[in-house]
Amino acid sequence: MKKLILSIAVLILTILSVSAQTRHKALLIIDIQDFYFPGGKSALVEPEKAAANAALLLDNFRKEKLTVIHVRHISEPGGKIVEAATRAASDYGFKCILIHDACATKDLKFGEKTIKAEDVHYSTLSTLKNYAEVESTNEYLKR
Repeated sequence: MKKLILSIAVLILTILSVSAQTRHKALLIIDIQDFYFPGGKSALVEPEKAAANAALLLDNFRKEKLTVIHVRHISEPGGKIVEAATRAASDYGFKCILIHDACATKDLKFGEKTIKAEDVHYSTLSTLKNYAEVESTNEYLKR
């Protein structure tokens, strides 16, 4: 069984496993870049916490000598690259696990209404639980 583990929002963290019978995995880290941190063009809410958790996973993969892949999207501010990755991975038959505390988002606007980042995050997790298991960094690392 193939596995794909990833998080949501703009900081996307993905772990790929070739099969359930092997320990061959790849950690795919997407868009953890200055652009989304304070002072950047599209700063997120508390990206440091998400990046710290992503760093724990990165350290774990490096210690295990597993493959790590860094991807940097080059997009315009506000470019939409978020939870579609989880839905698509599920549609392609991957088992997905979202690492909910290794991601970050920001406040969004709809008309005159501002939706707080925390609400965006939990709303997205609520939707994506239909496509993935949702775990914390610690839950994943304890496996």
